[in-house]
Amino acid sequence: MFTSSSFYRLHPTKKSKVKSSDIFAEFDKLSSISDEIIIPGDYNIHWDKTTETETKHLVELLHSANMVQHVKVITHISARIIDLVVKREGQNIMVNLHVSSMLSDHFVVQADLRISRPRPQEKTVSYLKYDAINMDDFSNELIKSWLITDPSEALETWWININDSLKRLLDKHVPMKIKTFVQRATVPWYNQAIQAAKRDRRRMERLWSMTGLVVHQHMYREAIEIE
Repeated sequence: MFTSSSFYRLHPTKKSKVKSSDIFAEFDKLSSISDEIIIPGDYNIHWDKTTETETKHLVELLHSANMVQHVKVITHISARIIDLVVKREGQNIMVNLHVSSMLSDHFVVQADLRISRPRPQEKTVSYLKYDAINMDDFSNELIKSWLITDPSEALETWWININDSLKRLLDKHVPMKIKTFVQRATVPWYNQAIQAAKRDRRRMERLWSMTGLVVHQHMYREAIEIE
């Protein structure tokens, strides 16, 4: 299993109320993940200044977690290496890492990942399609059954018989269907608000399609912007 988690380190200042110990503790949690893992991010640690205390601390953490840092050239306008890419030692999941043009005051760090999209899982379900039943045929057979023509006088026996009779009739007129479908992976950002917005968009699109009115066209476009 592959995990990627970006890491951003604020400068420890009184204003940010961030301590170096807190930052390293958070990184320690990430590095303890047992999966194949890549942790890219703006570490705001001068990797090229090996004598600094924080750099030494990070190097020790990486060593204890059997991890390595792969960026070797400057990534910031200050001529420092502060944007790092960390991964587990011995994992061949990342290739062709390079630093390209400047995006802001940082350079762009790029790499190719040897990962494939997981195959979707299939699920098979069985169901009864009650809306396809022919009620006339069902009613005629029910009326002719001994449940109606010769019912039992004992309540308990009659109750058992009606369950058995109705089950046989349903099995005949509503046969079991089997369907296999692909289970799509869930996405964490898709929530009820987005789902409701998509419904509104489809509703406005149908309304505009039926009427052709400009007002409905505007309503549809507003729904797209909201979504």
